Amino acid sequence: MPLIKKNKKGQALIEFVIILPVLILLLFAFIDFGKIIYVKSELNNLIPEVEKMHKNNKSFEEINNLVKKNNKDNIFNLKEEEYTTITLSRNINIMTPGLGLIIESPYEVSASLVIENEK
Repeated sequence: MPLIKKNKKGQALIEFVIILPVLILLLFAFIDFGKIIYVKSELNNLIPEVEKMHKNNKSFEEINNLVKKNNKDNIFNLKEEEYTTITLSRNINIMTPGLGLIIESPYEVSASLVIENEK
């Protein structure tokens, strides 16, 4: 019985074509999660400046201008009661197909700080 040599190049190509979409989806998912982490860090770094301006009795418009200067998509929210809550947020569009079904797109990333009002 003669030995038949099989060509393995075609098999490797087919396996690669099957795996490629999964790898691309993973790459896009890593990029999306990286954007979320980066924006969260950016907002957390901006909170102390906003707190400082608030303690120096700057107006809402002045603080909002600082927040918008860093990124026009930032949203500034201030809630004053017994405690003052400073909230910065930004919406991020998820670009990974299918991930938008798991994580609501646009995904809202926010950073908050609660400070006690001086009496």
